[in-house]
Amino acid sequence: MKKLCLFFIFFNIIIFSTNIIAADKDVVLPREHIAKLKRIAGFFAAELKNKNIKTVTVGDFTDFNKKPSARGKTMAREFKKQLEKIGKKNFKVIDKNPEALITGILLPYQDKSKWQLDLKAVYANKEQVITAYTAIFKKPKQVAK
Repeated sequence: MKKLCLFFIFFNIIIFSTNIIAADKDVVLPREHIAKLKRIAGFFAAELKNKNIKTVTVGDFTDFNKKPSARGKTMAREFKKQLEKIGKKNFKVIDKNPEALITGILLPYQDKSKWQLDLKAVYANKEQVITAYTAIFKKPKQVAK
């Protein structure tokens, strides 16, 4: 009975963890979203350069309750990638001990056919805001199968 119970627990852990991993990889950003994230990254790169910031970290974009979602993680990865490309001569995007942090909150917007992304860059040691930006993204139309 003990072995059966352990097997059941182990089996459920494997099943649920693969669903979480698969859900994270299923999000594909439309070209319009990538282009908008690139423009926003350019704005942030200019502000970081003006403030002479040399290292920055980009966190996962979360919901209002600070919980990351698959879409938020995907958008954060794309934003980080664009920021690295644009700012490579002026600063580095790193994971630990940065001078600045960039965080984002991704929320449904009004009629729920759009998302609102609120981004903020703050000094890591002062928690003083460097810059902020709000963008609206249209939800992509579902592809009929």
